[in-house]
Amino acid sequence: MLRHLRLRDIVLIEEAELDFDSGFNVLSGETGAGKSILLDALGLAIGNRADAQLVRAGALRAEVSAEFEISAAVDHWLSEHELSGDAGTLWLRRVVEADGRSRAFVNGHPVPAALLRELGEQVLAIHGQHAHQSLLRSNAQRAMLDDFAGNDEQVQQVANAWRLWQSAEATLGNARAAGDQIQRERDQLAWQIEELGLGLMHAAQTLPAKSRKNPDGVTKLERALLYRDGIAIVTLIRRPFRIKNFAAITIGRHLFLDEGSGALTFGAKETKGKKSLEAPLTPHLVDGLRHYIETYRPVLLTTSGKAKHIQTDALWISRDGTELAERSLHNVFRRRTKEAFGKPIPPHWFRDIDVTTLVRHNPEDARITGSILGHTDPEIANRHYNHALHIDAAKRHSAALAEWMDEPPDTATQGPL
Repeated sequence: MLRHLRLRDIVLIEEAELDFDSGFNVLSGETGAGKSILLDALGLAIGNRADAQLVRAGALRAEVSAEFEISAAVDHWLSEHELSGDAGTLWLRRVVEADGRSRAFVNGHPVPAALLRELGEQVLAIHGQHAHQSLLRSNAQRAMLDDFAGNDEQVQQVANAWRLWQSAEATLGNARAAGDQIQRERDQLAWQIEELGLGLMHAAQTLPAKSRKNPDGVTKLERALLYRDGIAIVTLIRRPFRIKNFAAITIGRHLFLDEGSGALTFGAKETKGKKSLEAPLTPHLVDGLRHYIETYRPVLLTTSGKAKHIQTDALWISRDGTELAERSLHNVFRRRTKEAFGKPIPPHWFRDIDVTTLVRHNPEDARITGSILGHTDPEIANRHYNHALHIDAAKRHSAALAEWMDEPPDTATQGPL
């Protein structure tokens, strides 16, 4: 129920205050006395559209305040929106500046006009020519029907269930957003790790050689180590076997290279899961590994004077010309990533981000993740495949949007190795 109405600088009214009692109240007067102005001011208080024409000529702003006696349902609504005031009482205030800007307050709290309008519909209905009719609102119709049927308890139960559902939806949305952010960070890190490896390989082939005229250049051994570390990083991020297996790769036993194709294979007795593993190599990986084997691996085998030029088919060779031990290879990954990113990344972490790296470029590669990682559960690989399809769809969607906006799709992402 409306208890009190106060107006200041509205149309022709400089200032006025009205008190209302319970029961039937009548405002009467001849045409032009200002009855419609009171209704306009009351509408303004409950969220109707603000208009600069409501501001009295010469005034800086118009202001209207209304006090209501409210029901328990409205009191509960105020509590939910953290707008509570004195129990059973509601104060609405609206200020309209001369330039048309407006501010709204509920129990002294600033609120947007839309929220004021939502609250106003619950406390007051104005019936008149061209005015809003509450009987036309579906919410009012439903409220009257529930009230007539005596469904107060059921309405409250449904309202509570709806609020719980909305809270759960919000929690789920936040969790999904956090998960998406983590996935984006993993994608970014995988790309950075791969770029690190490619950068080392490029440096090995482009840095000037050390000489008398260029003492700051690189030696053959340093060049070979750069390329070895680079191709090892790129291979592991693309085919992330366990470091024990990766360090033990032997040419002709585990690594097979043909013209434009190749594969890495391990027997069941060599793997932790006691299951044979096989992963095909892309042409770019094949080319990179072949270049290492033909150009830089022989340098590592013969440059150092500490080794006696041992005969070995091990893929990874140390700076001393010996087979690179698992721990030493582990340290290579940690050292190179620390130099690049400020923090070392152990090789087992590559396995945690590898699936996204694989499927980001080639969703069909998700089918081989079980073979690479040694999963015995096919459902894990299936989940990777579904995620691959999701990523591929997102890429196509982004490209379509870019085309629609007459902007070329992002082509910065490098093709698969």
